[in-house]
Amino acid sequence: MRFTLRQLQVFATIGKIGSVTQAADRLAMSQSAASTALGELELQFGHPLFDRVAKRLRLNEIGRTAMPKALELLDRAAEMEDLLAGAAGPGTLHVGASLTIGNYLAPSLIERYLRLYPAAQVRLEIGNTTRIADRVAELDLDMALIEG
Repeated sequence: MRFTLRQLQVFATIGKIGSVTQAADRLAMSQSAASTALGELELQFGHPLFDRVAKRLRLNEIGRTAMPKALELLDRAAEMEDLLAGAAGPGTLHVGASLTIGNYLAPSLIERYLRLYPAAQVRLEIGNTTRIADRVAELDLDMALIEG
């Protein structure tokens, strides 16, 4: 990859605000660093992303086309950061259960879990004890409840 997320962040912020100085302030960096990041991004691809009009910057055609894609990449990067930091919540829990537990005990346990973590998802797999134990050993299930 020839560009950095920081360069995209600078590009997107300047694109929204129209000023390198104000974008730098918002990103807690110097005006010089923001200007350099934008300049390097434009230089790497050989295309300006802005039309320079007086002291304002306006997205040109390439910049307008690139902006939604840059914002999408930055959103995905923020989601990844949240995921790795544990802020995204527990995610999907893959539970296996043997027949009796899966039919009688697991539903109430899952209900309580979902009350604690409403954004979570639970996938329940019911099977015989051997099959469920094999699925845990293969790391296909996060946990299992078996009576055998």
